[in-house]
Amino acid sequence: MEQATTTLLENGQVRVRVGEAEGTFVVHGKRLVPLSQERVYRDLEQVWDHLRGLVLEAEAERWLYAPNPTLEGASPRDLIEQGETERVLELVAMVEHGIYS
Repeated sequence: MEQATTTLLENGQVRVRVGEAEGTFVVHGKRLVPLSQERVYRDLEQVWDHLRGLVLEAEAERWLYAPNPTLEGASPRDLIEQGETERVLELVAMVEHGIYS
């Protein structure tokens, strides 16, 4: 098995190389997240922060992954991955104000 080499870049990103394969990652907590997924993780954290205090953690997780009729059957996570985090945050704001979906 080939050894992985890591390089910390000036912008806080990490470059990992194994043999000929190479990727750039960002650190989220204790995880290395592919740079291509960094926006999704950042947006999920933002939505999660809004949900915290509104509902129990297990309920928040179910809500993020469950199809939602208000979102035409898509899950909030689906919309976040598609770059439509604002729609999800609008839905969370409705929950914050007692309008449930």
